[in-house]
Amino acid sequence: MTLKIVDYVGDNRKRYKEIVQVVLGSDDVLAQRAAWVLGTIAESRPNLIIPYIDKLLTHFNNPIHNAIKRNTMRALTFVSIPKKNYGKIVDVCFEFLLNPKTPPAISIHAMIVLHEIIKEEEDLKREFKLVLEDFMKTGGAGVKSRGRRILKELDR
Repeated sequence: MTLKIVDYVGDNRKRYKEIVQVVLGSDDVLAQRAAWVLGTIAESRPNLIIPYIDKLLTHFNNPIHNAIKRNTMRALTFVSIPKKNYGKIVDVCFEFLLNPKTPPAISIHAMIVLHEIIKEEEDLKREFKLVLEDFMKTGGAGVKSRGRRILKELDR
């Protein structure tokens, strides 16, 4: 069903906006499903999410299901984040990494997004490395694996 919706949305910005509105809406079950669509669309059409980055990140302040956070962060791993969004997304990603209750998939997506931003903003590299090294001490296998790859790239 998700792929049918993805095909239906296509490159249509109006339909994409409707998906985002469902993600931001109050129906938790529909929002989770719409977030999955959002993440899947981002794989092939990452630029569609750019106008909504700020709203989606602000939505994280609300009590929402982790599936919405996971799929939104997953979507952002495919996007070239505009510099105007760096501040907010860096804060959100560091919050995820510093919170021991953050599920691993969300943390891994946050690591990927931060890593991409740090390629442009070198001044965050040292802080990111310190947080990542500390986070990996308690993370599971997936967190440690992704963390090692990122640290290796950061040391080049």
